Amino acid sequence: MAYHRSIQRFPEEFADGFRALWRRIVGEEAYALLVKRCKWYRYHLSRWHLLHRAGRNRDLGKFLSNLNPDVIIYPTVLDGLYPIDLLREGRRLKIPTVYLMNSWDNPSTRAAVVGFPDQLVVWGEQTRRHAIDYMGAKPERVSVLGAAQFEVFRNAPAVPRAQYRRQLGIRADETVIAYGGCSRLVNETAHLALLDQAIEDGTLPRLKILYRPHPWRAFPEQETYFYDIDWKNVIMDPTMEECYRAIRNGRSMPIELANYKNTHIFLHAIDGLISPLSTILLETIMHGKPIMCLFPEEEMNLNKGNSLSSSDLYFPHVAEFFERVDCNICRRYSDLITEVQELLQSIADPSMSEKLQTQSEYFVRPSSDAYHQRLALLIDKLVAGRSRKA
Repeated sequence: MAYHRSIQRFPEEFADGFRALWRRIVGEEAYALLVKRCKWYRYHLSRWHLLHRAGRNRDLGKFLSNLNPDVIIYPTVLDGLYPIDLLREGRRLKIPTVYLMNSWDNPSTRAAVVGFPDQLVVWGEQTRRHAIDYMGAKPERVSVLGAAQFEVFRNAPAVPRAQYRRQLGIRADETVIAYGGCSRLVNETAHLALLDQAIEDGTLPRLKILYRPHPWRAFPEQETYFYDIDWKNVIMDPTMEECYRAIRNGRSMPIELANYKNTHIFLHAIDGLISPLSTILLETIMHGKPIMCLFPEEEMNLNKGNSLSSSDLYFPHVAEFFERVDCNICRRYSDLITEVQELLQSIADPSMSEKLQTQSEYFVRPSSDAYHQRLALLIDKLVAGRSRKA
């Protein structure tokens, strides 16, 4: 059984019934005092009531009881089908639970857990603090192990930079700025067209724009199909062509197409990156490449169907990123050329690469040990602790 995130809030449909119940039990004056001084009590009462009505996931409990694992490991966005069920059944059966967060926004914006795992594994200091501040986690139950999906970045890319560029017809000495798309309703081909024209008319120097659409992107109705435009200086990342065509034609994106090995090849080959707002900004600075966020307010204000809004810049994980990282935000189309010129200056700065990589370590902690080794040590400690208690 899945629980919805609204379980963390006092549900309005139960409000009148709860108010009437407590008025009858304690009287009007005592009830008013209870509401004033103990508002948190309504949350706990409503949570208990909903959990009681929802009941246990008995099938899951039976499965875990028969399997009797030493530990439950669950990769999760902290929302979805099973995070609460696994916690409740794991606690009932005295099986330690280890949750592995999936993306950098999970502890601050997507967490919908009732209770807390024995260990929440997070990426870095940012998400450790967010788990404590926003989820109420005890510090000793949060472990910083880095990000499993970024382990591929530790190795040399499968296709060297020079070879990848040759495959795209890009000279070795040519500047390449990537456009990393996002998953929201953003008119990305319109952005690319502005950059293409600026290069053609000489307001930007000769360079190539390498487009990598988000593997789960959404297309606004008015966006022109990428392959219907006669691009002069814009190239699609070839590893994303099949993905782009599939999603544009309304087909499901085969999950195997979203391969971080390809992301690593792509980021290793570019010189800098522009993105509306996506995790690729973080992935790029991990590669020591300068970045710029293109977040034009004109598009946010005019396109009412746009699911990307200015409030997204103030999400805790995003706001802190811009506070700690050298990244300009282009808020107006009229500033685009100036901001790209500043990005080119950062690309030319030999000290910028090391600086950005150092800044990225706050968000994803590096380690000399592989992720699986770090995780194995954590699990060994939990299993040993369970054995001692038994």
